[in-house]
Amino acid sequence: MKLGTASRWDRLWLVFAWSYYWLNVAGWDAEARGLDAHWRANSVKTRTHALWRWGHWALTQGGLSWRALQRRHAQFMQSVPSVGAAPAPT
Repeated sequence: MKLGTASRWDRLWLVFAWSYYWLNVAGWDAEARGLDAHWRANSVKTRTHALWRWGHWALTQGGLSWRALQRRHAQFMQSVPSVGAAPAPT
């Protein structure tokens, strides 16, 4: 694959960023539903892998639906304050 122009590189990075975001949303959903407990040692109570890794595993195992990802995305968007509402750093 040859990427000779800057616009092609931009599109490729956009695809990577979009994929990474949705893998993280899927991982957050899998973690919230307790699916991550199946993929880590019993003695560990904290996160042992990145959210994108949990998301990849959850998507390949077939444990997630698009509707569940959309709900988790909506919850995430409600928890993030808008740019104008966030206090300025001091």
